[in-house]
Amino acid sequence: MELLVSFTLIGLVAIFIHLGYSVGLSAREKAEASLEDYQNAQASLDVLSRQIASMVPYVTRQEHEDRTVPVLLFQASRRSLGFVTTWSAVSGFNGGLRFVHYFLANADRDSATPGRRLLLNERPLPPEARLAGAVVRGVSKTEDNRYQAVLATPRAGSRSLTLAEGLASATFRTRARPQGEGFPLDSRINPRRFRVGFRQVFQQQIPAGIQLSLRWNNQGPWGSKTFDLAVPVGGH
Repeated sequence: MELLVSFTLIGLVAIFIHLGYSVGLSAREKAEASLEDYQNAQASLDVLSRQIASMVPYVTRQEHEDRTVPVLLFQASRRSLGFVTTWSAVSGFNGGLRFVHYFLANADRDSATPGRRLLLNERPLPPEARLAGAVVRGVSKTEDNRYQAVLATPRAGSRSLTLAEGLASATFRTRARPQGEGFPLDSRINPRRFRVGFRQVFQQQIPAGIQLSLRWNNQGPWGSKTFDLAVPVGGH
């Protein structure tokens, strides 16, 4: 009887030790996963901030109604953002002009994380003769007689970088520059020479800042379902 009681107690102790070890291991794995998600999110926001801060007011000439007109290579909507920058997310440093496109896409069917994804497509800026079709789909005219580039629709591919996943939504907003304030011109602007009036128009079209609002289906990497980030353009 004493041996039976002893073996029973030893078995119970072993069960409790195993349960404690399993709980501790599970907690550690969750903590490591949370830390990894946090670090990945921080790295993604760093990419976004650097590229927006290094935005270039690149002007290209495109065909519109049998005319060649200058347009700014920039387009912002609630679900996407396309522009030219000098900072590369692929190489991790400044050097050369890059065209980048941020956009929201549905997760793959076999993805372990349901919801939507914030993706980044990046490529070296093509030569002027190849911009039409590859980057610029067309040109539109606003009510105040300004020409705007209509960028090609971004597509998710093998080279797309995933910045955030498990999202319910991702919204871009632009902050307009105060009247009379233009983008500071420096050596990053493309060397083509336009009339002074054109330059002033393009300087005004570049926003003062970009705001990104993220909303996750579940708890995000910062312990909340929502997160807002505001980045000044040309703020580096």
